[in-house]
Amino acid sequence: MNSPALLRSALCASLTLSLSAICFAQQAAGPVAASAVPASSSGSMFMVVLLLIAMVAGAWYLKRGGRLKGAPASELKVVSAVAVGARERIAIVEVAGKRLVVGITPNQINLLSETPAPAGFSESLKQAQETRNA
Repeated sequence: MNSPALLRSALCASLTLSLSAICFAQQAAGPVAASAVPASSSGSMFMVVLLLIAMVAGAWYLKRGGRLKGAPASELKVVSAVAVGARERIAIVEVAGKRLVVGITPNQINLLSETPAPAGFSESLKQAQETRNA
């Protein structure tokens, strides 16, 4: 499990435990009239609410700080893949302006072919206009 998922799980678990403790404490105390609630009970409820707010604010801060973001965008892009056996695949991978055709087995990856990556639509349109005007 990666670090962001572990942190999210820990936050969810602590939130669940806090809410469970509140429910258990209320059930153990039994029903009481609103005017008969002692000051210490309202003070502890305030602390629990404050704790929950702090947990949410901390998660928001970590996410905004980049610690919970996913992996950075990679230059590696799998364009297509097809299974050719039970555990074997052939994939077309685009990296650094090239397209690589690779064979993938459980034990190794072999380069089968290498070609330049096709130009994007805007580049193809520009080239077509240039050849038409020439």
